[in-house]
Amino acid sequence: STGLEASPPSSPERQFLVEVISTRRRWVNLPDSFYQVMVDSQPLGLWIRSEGCPHGPIWVATNFSENGSMFLEKGWKTFLRSRNISEGKTIIFTYDGDETLWARFFDSDGDQVG
Repeated sequence: STGLEASPPSSPERQFLVEVISTRRRWVNLPDSFYQVMVDSQPLGLWIRSEGCPHGPIWVATNFSENGSMFLEKGWKTFLRSRNISEGKTIIFTYDGDETLWARFFDSDGDQVG
């Protein structure tokens, strides 16, 4: 897939939000509901894309812990930096069912940014 025709999917059960508490962390713990979606396939990583971003997608490594948690790790800080995401922002991710998370960014007032 070239990605040129790609657009965000719209499946509510595959959406989740992440609050950016620290931009210094090298990882983020994803919600249990998304862990349940991904636990069978346990991919080594996922692409993160955002509409209108000139930088293209960023590959972020995933990690599945034995206690039932899923993390985004290597590449997470790069993603935050490349999109200029600061602490206090909220990211709503939508999973495309394959290997891509689409990201939308919101400020503390709930207004979409970026």
